[in-house]
Amino acid sequence: MSLAKYHAVQKVLALTARGEGGWNVRESTILAIETLLKPYVDEGKFVLIPRYNDTYISFRYCGLEILRLSKAGGISTCIESTGKGIRGSDKEKPVTRLEEITPLLDQIKEFLDGYMKDFTVASTTHKQAKAVPGFSLEHWMESIILGDTPVGEAARARLGLNKDLAKVVSQAPVILVPATDGKLEGKKRRHHHIDLLSMNDDGRIVVVELKKDNALGKAIKELEEYTHWLLKDGAQFDKARGNPEAMVTEHYLPGRSEAFSNLVAAKIEAVAVVIRSGRPAPAQLSNGVTLTVVDLPTTWLSRKGSIFS
Repeated sequence: MSLAKYHAVQKVLALTARGEGGWNVRESTILAIETLLKPYVDEGKFVLIPRYNDTYISFRYCGLEILRLSKAGGISTCIESTGKGIRGSDKEKPVTRLEEITPLLDQIKEFLDGYMKDFTVASTTHKQAKAVPGFSLEHWMESIILGDTPVGEAARARLGLNKDLAKVVSQAPVILVPATDGKLEGKKRRHHHIDLLSMNDDGRIVVVELKKDNALGKAIKELEEYTHWLLKDGAQFDKARGNPEAMVTEHYLPGRSEAFSNLVAAKIEAVAVVIRSGRPAPAQLSNGVTLTVVDLPTTWLSRKGSIFS
């Protein structure tokens, strides 16, 4: 595990070095977080991913946010371990010593082990899924794909994503600048998140929607909405409500803004990952973007090796 390989860390360290944006994040802090969490991480299932979030780095353990590193270098969390279990909070709690979160990590690891032992039962039990606030199987799947591991590399190759982690982003939202309505004037909203977006070296853009179940129709609908926005067309697109170039400027999309300026359908590939869909799928979306459907085995989490093996 090397947190320094990720786009989120590279971005904030570069901003710190240039004295831009008020960032003051040190390599020593990143290394301290990496050292604390290393015993809880393995190559196949339990993965740590840092995510850039404009004003802080979000550290996601198996898709679950456990730490935030602010611009000023302060560490906090919105989830904690109590005598009654794990609970979430809307208010950030400062972490003065990283060792404070060890009991929390122990409980989360025990919770995740339950999925490993009996995935079929655990994945369909809503009560268990609610035991840890903010937990999502789809986000766990996403973290494995983005992991700095052989399994992650194999999964990215299977989906056609860039090998370079700095060129792949997760939960990339669409920026919307709402029309003047007296309530949201001047504020930016984000919606239509897509699970994964890759800027490939040959200029192709690959967008991926992950589903933990047989929801092919829903995945296709979300891929169409997002690719309409990339192509700046369709009923979902409004020039006054945001554009991909703005997403590049705010560091939510990788690469240069020119890559998103004049996109055509042939430059975009859409991938839907679902559990054994068993349904015929179109070869392309309604806007001409190529569609690939990847069937995910129901035992994807309990298998050894690649989750797509």
